[in-house]
Amino acid sequence: MDRRTTRLQEELMQSREEGQNKLDGRRKDIIREMSLDHAQHVSKLKRDKEEACNATKTIQEELEQQHQLRIIQSEVWESSKKEMEEKMLQMKEEMARLEKDLLQTQTNLEEQKRETQTTLDREEIS
Repeated sequence: MDRRTTRLQEELMQSREEGQNKLDGRRKDIIREMSLDHAQHVSKLKRDKEEACNATKTIQEELEQQHQLRIIQSEVWESSKKEMEEKMLQMKEEMARLEKDLLQTQTNLEEQKRETQTTLDREEIS
């Protein structure tokens, strides 16, 4: 019985070792697969992060350009508004001058008319 027990114990030990080797092999395979999956997932996350950063940067650049454009538009508007106000003032001054000239011309014409009438009246009397 000793030999038989010894042989059974050896078979049991051998079977246990084979089972342990299979478990170890399977465990290594699973770890390898998980590591590969993890590495791929990390790689994808890094790409996604980079794309998000690039998109954010692009959006920030576009927003900055829009802001600068608004500033320029505002400056142009203020400049144009100021120019228009200056032109309006010049036109008002020109209109005032023309009205003054017109009044002076009318006054001169009335004076000439009186002088002419006076001259005609004198000629009739003589």
